[in-house]
Amino acid sequence: MRNLLIFILVALIATSCVTVQFTEPQPAGEASLSTFPESFLGTYIITEYRDSEKSEADTLVIFPEGFLAISRESRELTLEEAASDPDIRIQDSLLYRLDINPQAGYPYVRTDSSIRYSYWEREKSFLSDSVILKNYKGEYYLNMRDEPSRYNVLLLKQERNGDLAVWMVDPEKEIEHLQEYTRGVREEYNSEGKVEKYIVSPKAKELNKFVQNGGFKYLLYRLYRAE
Repeated sequence: MRNLLIFILVALIATSCVTVQFTEPQPAGEASLSTFPESFLGTYIITEYRDSEKSEADTLVIFPEGFLAISRESRELTLEEAASDPDIRIQDSLLYRLDINPQAGYPYVRTDSSIRYSYWEREKSFLSDSVILKNYKGEYYLNMRDEPSRYNVLLLKQERNGDLAVWMVDPEKEIEHLQEYTRGVREEYNSEGKVEKYIVSPKAKELNKFVQNGGFKYLLYRLYRAE
């Protein structure tokens, strides 16, 4: 996970071959927020189970203007790749990634043909014109621009214990439901003639009605608040 944005986009692709995208940040016509709500601020563990080994878990720190993603990355290189990569230096039994942190050395395991190593990566993302947070009637929507006039939209819901649930529209089960509340759903096809994307442009009231009637029912991630 290089940052939460990439992490979520990868999950969207892995969840289904078909995605639902919006032509503008949602809810349409509502102002973008410059900060996350105070109740969202803090450290979260991105893992399937609360009791998973926290030292090995991806972590998300939400601060007012954005978030910091901390993730454990694992890599394997052939000996030839390691020797030819100008950003790799091996010294005193440690591997250094000059493109990440020239001062940090990582333990590695060497075999006859490869080198395996792990490291912690930290990246900040800020609310901007490509990562947009909006609120409508108490619901928070995180919009991530994929390309011009194409946004992946996630619904963020905070639970009573402080955890955050990240929901998305289920492209396999909610299209007909979405059509009931919006101004229509347009299909985009791939080179094989199969539906690749559903494109929608709801008004804010239409989106809210869709949500209040059970829309965004696919739980993409649960972010457990760190104790």
